[in-house]
Amino acid sequence: MHLINYRLTTLSPIIISKNAGDPNMVATDDYIPGVALLGAFATEFIKWKKIGSSAHTDEAFCNWFLKGKIFFDNCYISYSEYDKEFPTHPLPLCLCELKSDSANKDAVILHNLFNYEDDEMPVTAYRQRYVNLEEKRFCFPKKSLSFHHERDYHKGSSKERIIFNYEQLDKAQTFRGVIKSAESKYLEDFITFFGNEVELRIGKSRATQYGQVKITFDTYPTQKQIQKPPDSDEIILFFTSPAIFLNEYGFSAADLPVITKYLDAGVEIQKAFLKQEEIEGYSAVWKTKKSLFNAVFAGSCLKLNITEKTALETLAKMQATGIGEKTNEGFGQFQIMPSDMGCQKTITIRDNKPKYTRPNGDIPQTVSEVVKEIVIKHLISEVKDKAINDCNEFYRASSQSITKFLLSRLESMVSATGNLDISTLRKPARDQLESIHNEEQTLKGLIDKRISLTDVYQNTQKLSKEINYNPNADKDLTKKLEREYWLTFFAFMRKRLKGGGDSI
Repeated sequence: MHLINYRLTTLSPIIISKNAGDPNMVATDDYIPGVALLGAFATEFIKWKKIGSSAHTDEAFCNWFLKGKIFFDNCYISYSEYDKEFPTHPLPLCLCELKSDSANKDAVILHNLFNYEDDEMPVTAYRQRYVNLEEKRFCFPKKSLSFHHERDYHKGSSKERIIFNYEQLDKAQTFRGVIKSAESKYLEDFITFFGNEVELRIGKSRATQYGQVKITFDTYPTQKQIQKPPDSDEIILFFTSPAIFLNEYGFSAADLPVITKYLDAGVEIQKAFLKQEEIEGYSAVWKTKKSLFNAVFAGSCLKLNITEKTALETLAKMQATGIGEKTNEGFGQFQIMPSDMGCQKTITIRDNKPKYTRPNGDIPQTVSEVVKEIVIKHLISEVKDKAINDCNEFYRASSQSITKFLLSRLESMVSATGNLDISTLRKPARDQLESIHNEEQTLKGLIDKRISLTDVYQNTQKLSKEINYNPNADKDLTKKLEREYWLTFFAFMRKRLKGGGDSI
């Protein structure tokens, strides 16, 4: 495998859009996905060669962008220190800090959860960051918000009182990434065509003031050295990018049994810290949305037991290309690490995030009102995420389906009254709810006992306390959150039904 390292500099704010759960907010990812770079280069190739919709007939375009002869890895924030530039990657999920630790300090003590027994596991929290473990240093992409009026294109003016927000990655930031290929010829031709330095437009609203970046390549392709795996029967497989795996029916899934099928027979998964995320995109070349994938979250870790030496060698070689599907678009990249992650139970990482000093005096009333609105919006976003995750558990575990008629009835019930009183339903409908289950309870049981908002409130306790506001005691808010939960739950259930399959 041959590779070329590159540096990406943001010349303007950029937006790599993701779902924020807020209809008035367009949020951005804090890294540059490989698929976004592939699309940007493909768009530039078509423009320069003026081949339009016949691009797929061009041999170079077909090899580089359609057949996956060139791999575009994700591009993560980097930092400079001592006249050197250091790359980063997502923080592993197994490295967490104690919930009781203060966030405003110069160094963070992370606990390696793989090195704890189940009965001595500390109470920790994972906070998504980018890290260089060798240098023991965090790095944070800088973001900001832009406010925009929605435009009335018929009148040629802005719509009154309709404002939405763009979250953006700020300009003048540096990210590092890699493109690679099994044959150096493809990379040499690629650099010959685009040159050692090229300016592109990526992300959302790139036709306006967003999305301009400059990419600078190393001069020549170099041979990628395959990382020598640890000489041990136990290793950690650490995903440095989201990974897509398909089950036996061709649907994406982030479950351990599905992942196991992509591993060699001489590999057993002993323990895992795994999260799931949804990946959805848009093809600017073909002017269409891409399929929605359930992917393994970047930072997820698997502790593997190697029963055959050849299996370890196969994994080591697989690092060059990645594991799973769509690896040429930056998915499925991973590292092999020692079973102790290079540390004992704890590791200390320098935290260079800006520190803020609390001003003296009482909080102004206007500020308190703004903070309260922020807390409420965050709680609504949290409860929607909870609803989606809970619905997904029923989807994975249950083989029973729900009729569209019953689903509409439940949605109407919540929309009209805000309550979900299933005692008014006939017995066949209640039996249907009883037949749908996750690993712990039936859907009827979840509705009967009402949802638990303890975890949702917990993340805003500190901020709420600062303004003497107790969301848990706000009955109107509780009712609103329960309504948002069920509307989101049923909307996601409907989305699953529309996507195909007999289960929810």
